Amino acid sequence: MASYLSSEIRRRTQEVADAAKESELIKQSARLKSELIASLRHDLRTPLTAVTVAANNLNASGLSDEQRREQAEIVRVELERLNRLFQDMEDLAKIEIEALEIEREWVQPADVVEAALKQAEPALNGRRVVIEVAPEGMLVHLDPRLASAALSHLLENAGQYSAPAAPVDIRVSVLPAELQIAVRDRGPGLSAVDVGHVFERSYRGSTARHMRAGTGMGLSMTRGLLIAAGGHVRADNAADGGAIFTMTVPITSRQATIPMDLT
Repeated sequence: MASYLSSEIRRRTQEVADAAKESELIKQSARLKSELIASLRHDLRTPLTAVTVAANNLNASGLSDEQRREQAEIVRVELERLNRLFQDMEDLAKIEIEALEIEREWVQPADVVEAALKQAEPALNGRRVVIEVAPEGMLVHLDPRLASAALSHLLENAGQYSAPAAPVDIRVSVLPAELQIAVRDRGPGLSAVDVGHVFERSYRGSTARHMRAGTGMGLSMTRGLLIAAGGHVRADNAADGGAIFTMTVPITSRQATIPMDLT
């Protein structure tokens, strides 16, 4: 009887502990979702405000043709930013339910980098970008949209943490079974704590407190997109300062065929 009571007490104690743990996880999830929604609301408001102001300016009298072109460009850039944010939200929802579809095709690594640079252009804000691809002349078989989206978040992070005049380095390595793309910034680097948490949802590093608020989901999105494609991402500190984020995507590769000049 004593043995039965002891076993029953342990069982019930474990049930209470499990219920408490589940309750805490639910509270944490609700808190993170609330923070994410608040951040998304902020990120949506900024481009919407810019579009509204620019659209009103286009209707104003007395603007020169050049000024109207500038206002129209603001509308275009901010609408692209909104479209990107909505795409991120859609990808995030699909990552959560493991429903992200992979559509592979043969592309040049430079095409992935070019698409990512275009998406990250506002965050890079005119910074010099140094690109190295080795070996050249290769084609890789992967999902170019997912790869470029994952890379764009790394570039946005580099733009956020680097000084305005500091360059950003992109090193592309085509290996036998994987594509590696490393993004190196010239920022403050990562603390020991940040390295272990930087890819978590809504995590903002110790050096980010003075920076513009955001969703904090960029690096988390990179990790989620790469996991969906069978890849991964890691963060390191450069020996001479700054951080290096390296994404890896499984691929097959082949030499690009160069059409013969018959003229």
